[in-house]
Amino acid sequence: MFMRRLLIGLGKAAFALAVLMTGSLSAQAESGNPFGFETDTHPLKVESCHPIDADHLHSRHWYECTSAPRSHPQLRRYLLRFVEGVGLCTIFAESVGYKFEDIGIESVRITGQIERKYGIFHRDGMENGKHAVQWNRESGFDGLGDVESISLSKYNLKDGKGWRVTITFRLVTSSACGEQSNRSGYQAF
Repeated sequence: MFMRRLLIGLGKAAFALAVLMTGSLSAQAESGNPFGFETDTHPLKVESCHPIDADHLHSRHWYECTSAPRSHPQLRRYLLRFVEGVGLCTIFAESVGYKFEDIGIESVRITGQIERKYGIFHRDGMENGKHAVQWNRESGFDGLGDVESISLSKYNLKDGKGWRVTITFRLVTSSACGEQSNRSGYQAF
């Protein structure tokens, strides 16, 4: 009887701690990958996903999705890098277009949404010539679920008619994906 009460009490305490830490009653569901893409699920099993033109070397293992299992209203497409034998490596999300006067507000809004789930960003600077906000292990981000690092940036559209926000989620499988891709490339020779 004492042990049963102890176990029930510990279970309730663990649930309460999960709610306090995540701010959500569905702590388990909230700790998965962004937008509901699962690490072990091939993108072709998601209705809105298709392979990117495989004739280009850089597009091998990449899939484009026009929606996600848990789509975000401000994002218009998702690019997934999935390597057979490893799984999902990277989730790249791109926003709808914004006018110059709106891009600052929208990028701050999206940053705030990410911070609510993953914590305060740890680095603010330039990445590939674009302003970027980053969450990564080098700067103290411990990850959540399979997310190893996050980079958010904004860029001007080539036609000069707007701006987009991009978010890159690198998963814990990223290094293994790179190794597997290189291995299959070497085997082709």
